[in-house]
Amino acid sequence: GLSIVSLSDSESDSEEVDSIGSNCMAVSCIEQSPACDVVAVGFSSGDILLLNIRSDLVLFSFQQIDGAVTSLSFRTDGASERYPYLVSSSENGRIHTWNLGTLNEVDNNDET
Repeated sequence: GLSIVSLSDSESDSEEVDSIGSNCMAVSCIEQSPACDVVAVGFSSGDILLLNIRSDLVLFSFQQIDGAVTSLSFRTDGASERYPYLVSSSENGRIHTWNLGTLNEVDNNDET
C-alpha cells in the first residue's frame, strides 16, 4: 500500500492506505487540499485519488485518460466552497478539470 507520513508534529504518524488498487502504479505527484487531512495523489497510470489521511479512506477516484498525472491543484479562491474543483495535467500538456461536487470531468479541452 501507499504510506503517508506526517511531519507536522514531533510524533511520526504513518498511515498505510491499503485500499489503493494495484493498477495505480507509481505516485507521480501529491497535493494538499484546502480541506484539513485531505490530499490528492496522482499516479503514473493516470489514476487520481482523494484521500482522507486521518481516517485512511479513499474519498474519490478519477481516471485521467491520457497518461501520467504530472501535477495537481485545488481551487482555493473565495468560490471554492460553492464550486470545488481539482485540476490535473498530463504528460502531453492537457489540462483536466474535475468538479468535486458532481465528481465529473469538466470538458475544457474542446478542439473547435
